[in-house]
Amino acid sequence: MADLARAARGGRQSVDEQAGASVTPFVGGASSTITALPVALTLQLYQGDDFSFTIAVTNPDGSAMNLTGYSVSGQIKAKGSDTTALATFTCALTNPTGGIITVTLPAAQSLLVTTGAVFDIQMTSGAPVTITTLVSGTITMTGDVTRP
Repeated sequence: MADLARAARGGRQSVDEQAGASVTPFVGGASSTITALPVALTLQLYQGDDFSFTIAVTNPDGSAMNLTGYSVSGQIKAKGSDTTALATFTCALTNPTGGIITVTLPAAQSLLVTTGAVFDIQMTSGAPVTITTLVSGTITMTGDVTRP
């Protein structure tokens, strides 16, 4: 996830990456915050076009995470609390042992998405079942002009 996180920051390294440091939270006497949030992304898409991106999932040491036995899914909704999705991403483990996921939004699905919609991409492990949200965010759509 570090590669994706770095990409989301425009290729910049975080202070911890620059210093080669790691942060170990101390939970106890002092107030602490432990964050397990997904990488935040804003997708700017052209309505009616195919769209895809790749996620590289890594272990804490930076090595590729082996995703053999995992499944990946993603939805787009008008609001996160909605029960019905506007559109669904097609998610494929294109290189499971290398930690590579390809996420695609086909043209027919992108026609259904409106500006301000929210999305996330989650991976689910086998037994015991563990769900991890990798990325989440909002979508800005630009209407298409040419219709096939």
